Amino acid sequence: MNTKLTIPPAQFTYVAKKAMPTEQTDSLSERAISTWIAIISHSANESDRANWLKLAMRDHYVTVAQVKRIYHTLEDIYKKSDDMKLNIGRLNGKDILMATWSRVLDSANKYSLLKYMLPSDEEMLFLAKTLGFMKFSFNLVNPTGHWHLKLNKGER
Repeated sequence: MNTKLTIPPAQFTYVAKKAMPTEQTDSLSERAISTWIAIISHSANESDRANWLKLAMRDHYVTVAQVKRIYHTLEDIYKKSDDMKLNIGRLNGKDILMATWSRVLDSANKYSLLKYMLPSDEEMLFLAKTLGFMKFSFNLVNPTGHWHLKLNKGER
């Protein structure tokens, strides 16, 4: 006796809900920014500086103002160092943006930051190509880049 048991396929929807990071709760404190700047600026070479900055941005979020602070503070330190005056071991705006781009919380100000730190179109294009389209266009408000339109009559 050969009976075939048919089981209908299970259907389910998985919705992961994680709180979106905010400036108030998830951005680095001023003390933490100062600590990271001290660590980065006292590193032995450009490679170490870039690696420390990447490490800082792995677990932390920053605002546009904080990225500018990092940039200006490092620029001020570079002006005082003889090696940095020769452009040896120096992190430039492109390096800082590459490390911080996907961790900037105030997405609406990202492109003004881009224009501020990279004045030439060639540098901006290079950054966009280096990061790749997905990372360059990443937005914390809409991480997947897809929008869903709800057409329910009851919701407005």
